[in-house]
Amino acid sequence: MLNDAQVLAALSNWLSPGEIARVLERNLRVPEAWQRLHDQAFLNRVRESQLPAPFSPAQLGLLALDRLEPETTVMGPLSDELIARQESVWHRALHAVPPDPDLGEVQLLAMALVNKASEQQGPERLASFVLAAPRTWRSPMACAWMVLPASTQTLSGLISAEQPQGIMLAANSLLANLSLEEAAKFWLTAQPQPSARTFLSSDIGTMGSDPCVGPSRFPSISS
Repeated sequence: MLNDAQVLAALSNWLSPGEIARVLERNLRVPEAWQRLHDQAFLNRVRESQLPAPFSPAQLGLLALDRLEPETTVMGPLSDELIARQESVWHRALHAVPPDPDLGEVQLLAMALVNKASEQQGPERLASFVLAAPRTWRSPMACAWMVLPASTQTLSGLISAEQPQGIMLAANSLLANLSLEEAAKFWLTAQPQPSARTFLSSDIGTMGSDPCVGPSRFPSISS
């Protein structure tokens, strides 16, 4: 396994410092994605896939499952083997057992969340579901976010729950997929109250300092 410095050096072989910074900002929100980038063979696959920067945790998750194709989303069909694996991971997650630190398992849970959101009774129900075990669903929510049905309403449901974990889950999911500016616009669309504006201006950029959201230490990047 590579160390942080070696990962950054490898990324610098095909990404600019600015692109690396944006890749880190997104993928450190999902520790399993950042950890997977320390695998030299996987890092080589990322480069060979020609993913445009900044690639997201969900894109890396699809690559980990060999599901990264031009038109693939987290709703894409799975093999029988992956379906069986997904059912096993889902069963453990329902008992609030966090997934193994494996990006593939996180992505399988993300796919299951998208299916659940499509089948169940709306975004408020999904928000309540993930808030029952926020540590279990932190990374899968981040990987599911961009194709989650009614994501704006789900975000509003997480914030309106008036629980710190809901705000943290919402912020983590946004910042794993969007720039800070894009996340702020999305946030204000879902929750335009003054309290949300205050939160965005003061706290959203430092959400990684909370253990329920993600790592607080960003590797340094040499320009």
